[in-house]
Amino acid sequence: MATVNVEARQEPRTQEPMGLVQENVLLQRELVKVRKQLTKATKQAQRLRQDLQTTRKALDQLKQEHLLLNRNNTRLTAERAEWKQKADAFDMLRQRQIALYRELGAAYLHAKLFERALQAYTASLEVDPNEPETHYYLGLLHQRLDIEADRSLAHFDKYLQLTSSSPTSKRRQEVERLVKWLRKDPRTPP
Repeated sequence: MATVNVEARQEPRTQEPMGLVQENVLLQRELVKVRKQLTKATKQAQRLRQDLQTTRKALDQLKQEHLLLNRNNTRLTAERAEWKQKADAFDMLRQRQIALYRELGAAYLHAKLFERALQAYTASLEVDPNEPETHYYLGLLHQRLDIEADRSLAHFDKYLQLTSSSPTSKRRQEVERLVKWLRKDPRTPP
């Protein structure tokens, strides 16, 4: 059997026992600091997890609200399109009604039924008081019937006001001449 040198197994003591105690104290202090930092980091991580959960809940709620808003927007867009179609249809009917009243007025005028023509043109103005052609025909009718030149002027003035965007039209020029004539002497023909 081989003999083992016991002296070689022992490590040489280079530090004194007091040095080890001091190092142990320093290491314990360092351990306490690290534990405090770890506790602080753990608490901070818990707060961050809670914040993350709160943020996720808020995000989920926002997603739900977003879905609801998208559904409402889709519904409102469809309703808007439906109302626009109805408004367009109503406007077409209104324009047709105005045209029918004007045609009726023209037919009565042609048949020399002046009172009925006045009623038809007046009914047209009730549908749309800013319809220039109706004002034109009412101005002519009042002038033709020799009743209240002021009414004829009022309708011609309204026609001129409503057709100000087309100052060179022949009808507008005709109305301007009639207005000048009515303001001078409505009893003599233009």
